[in-house]
Amino acid sequence: MVVEVIVPGRRAAGWWAVVLGVLAVALVMAVRLPHAPPLYDGVGFPDEPYRWVQPPAGAPKTPAVTPATAHVAITNGSSEATRAFSAEQGPQIAFAVPQGALKPPAGTSTVTMDAVAVANPADLPSDGTLVSNVYSLTAKANTAGAVGLAPNTTVVVNLRADKATQQSVVLEMFADGRWSQVATGQVGNDIYASELPNLGRFALVKLPTGAKPTVTPTGAQPSPGSFNTSGQPLSQGAAVSNGLLYASAGAMVLLLLGGLLLARRRMSRR
Repeated sequence: MVVEVIVPGRRAAGWWAVVLGVLAVALVMAVRLPHAPPLYDGVGFPDEPYRWVQPPAGAPKTPAVTPATAHVAITNGSSEATRAFSAEQGPQIAFAVPQGALKPPAGTSTVTMDAVAVANPADLPSDGTLVSNVYSLTAKANTAGAVGLAPNTTVVVNLRADKATQQSVVLEMFADGRWSQVATGQVGNDIYASELPNLGRFALVKLPTGAKPTVTPTGAQPSPGSFNTSGQPLSQGAAVSNGLLYASAGAMVLLLLGGLLLARRRMSRR
């Protein structure tokens, strides 16, 4: 008969390792921005397959596409800053509205903003191929009357393309039967951002090989750090910066190594 002898010191050392492991995980969770989207577009957090309203030939079957919705409070006629993300793993759309950007009817207390994927219009872009759903961004007040944007304001929009490409991709708005390019910046592997001068329908368009956008990005072009609505960037590529992630990963490794070293020393004394 084999008798197993449990040494109290070894059990205690094991618990030390467990405690340090929990602290390491807590450290990583602590550096995530509150209410940030899931980390993705990186190691271990890949985007899910693109969800199409009208899937192209050969596209995999996916769940239904989700909207990005925000309920914007209106105080003394001025709208609060807000942002919203769709619910895909790797949000397909996100938008940010700065404070005072909306122009609601008198007496409005809340405006609901919806970015919803819709069917493609009969008139497709003539300068390229759609590489995202067509989205419609609308704003509806809780009172009668239309909601528009205040003068000299824009809405920042992030769109994810169906896949990464080396060709030029530009966001285009669709209105009055025609498509028009909007200055676009690439802010992720397959994520593009623009500042929309008005609400409406838009999509990402991939231009032919060698073709360049007809609109020139300006100093107002969105960048990963410019989507600030409440002290936090609108960034679909990651919820925290790469530097912070590397620092957190290093701290986690050090904690785990320290736990193992402590456990080994305690066991060697027995």
